[in-house]
Amino acid sequence: MADWEVAAQEELNGANPFAKLTHKGNGWSILPYYEQNQIKPDPLLTASGNEFLGARCWYNCPSIEVLDAKTSNGAALECLREGADGILFELSTAVDFKILLENIEWKYCSLNFLAKQNQGNHILALDQFIKEKKTTTDQFHGAFFGNTIASGIRNQQFYFSGFTMEPNADPVEELVKGWRRYASDPWHTSAIKASDMYRPTPAFSITLTPDFFLSIAKLRAMRMIWKKYLTTSGLNQTNIFIHACSPPWINDNFQPHGNMLKSTTAAMAGILGGCDALTIEPEDRNHAMMSRIARNVSNVLREESFFSKVADPLAGSYFIEDLSNQLTEAAWKSINSQPAK
Repeated sequence: MADWEVAAQEELNGANPFAKLTHKGNGWSILPYYEQNQIKPDPLLTASGNEFLGARCWYNCPSIEVLDAKTSNGAALECLREGADGILFELSTAVDFKILLENIEWKYCSLNFLAKQNQGNHILALDQFIKEKKTTTDQFHGAFFGNTIASGIRNQQFYFSGFTMEPNADPVEELVKGWRRYASDPWHTSAIKASDMYRPTPAFSITLTPDFFLSIAKLRAMRMIWKKYLTTSGLNQTNIFIHACSPPWINDNFQPHGNMLKSTTAAMAGILGGCDALTIEPEDRNHAMMSRIARNVSNVLREESFFSKVADPLAGSYFIEDLSNQLTEAAWKSINSQPAK
């Protein structure tokens, strides 16, 4: 250690290497070196088994605001024809899912739904649609984000109990608040007391920020928190569903392509962090070229940069593994120090 400090100080022209190179935040601190006795966790992400999308499998899901089912159906079909692997439908008023999803082959794509109102009605209508459509071979990849546990829904393929995590400058606080949205749901707290009740596995929608490494670690930490919860609760291991979203980013210093640059690094963070579905928001969703650029970010990373070839490319990375572990431990400590009511 002493030899390293002397050499590092010399390289930094006399500056203190710990003060200069240590990365710190609330609940985490990454030293500028790796110690042999540090935790070496097993790989977090396993190979998907999807021959088409690859070992590191994610679905490219542009967002569509649903104002009219027929119009939105046409927009979704166009996105799927133009290279998308799925859709994120933003729901408000009641919608006829037979019209909205007409001619969409769900088994080949991921369909996700974000509802900020009328969640209960949307859940029942979508569940009924799936039941009518389902055969023994049908697959229903995706999640419904309504910030509530879908009580009474027993679908093992589609994630009905989805929760959105509010962006926060403090990633630990964001993880804690996101988890408590799920853990404080009235159904969840009552189900804890009845071990024989069906427990739906949750999905989480997480916002990607311009901070590349923290975005990666945040996604990985949420999976690690879920694993801790299952272990401490004595439940069978299941995989949560993570949707990552890159909102529009406009900075006059980087125009006219600022959002394209930010969305590319954000998409990389989401993919490396282990997202199941990825939404890249265009700077202006009514602008055809901007929408096309946003939609093609995933395709370029998959087809030209080969991000899909390795299931967990960051496994063993000192910086990412340590950062993810520290975020997990800090969030888990806070979660257990103040149990959800």
